[in-house]
Amino acid sequence: EDKLPILDNKSFELLNKIYCKEKMRTHIADYIATERPVFPLKEITKDDMRKSFYDLKSFDTSSICTPNEQIEKEVFEKYDDYKYSYEKYGLGLINGASTFNDVSNYFHQDLRLACGSYGFEAPKKSARQGCEFRGCQGC
Repeated sequence: EDKLPILDNKSFELLNKIYCKEKMRTHIADYIATERPVFPLKEITKDDMRKSFYDLKSFDTSSICTPNEQIEKEVFEKYDDYKYSYEKYGLGLINGASTFNDVSNYFHQDLRLACGSYGFEAPKKSARQGCEFRGCQGC
């Protein structure tokens, strides 16, 4: 119905052994390009979002923040034309995982995945266009 290729871990590992990682990527990209399955957004229930929100609310964010005085390596910025450069305005670094993403993704993952950035197509657009899909898969 939605044409999504669903593989369990054992099947995926077996097919990777048989065809190798690069061929698997190519085959999956070709399938997506020709069959155009729906984009696989993560299902997040309201209860999942609420649990993640309350976990975030009680999380000690200082455990993932490093103030400038404690940064050991130089911070390199991807572009040199930021209005507020790290060198001049930076207060420190935040090194956080995606642990609490369900809070925001519940509301806007569809919109975020429809937006491109810095010369890259949006994942949803690339998947729809097919031929660009290999690029966003690192092939």
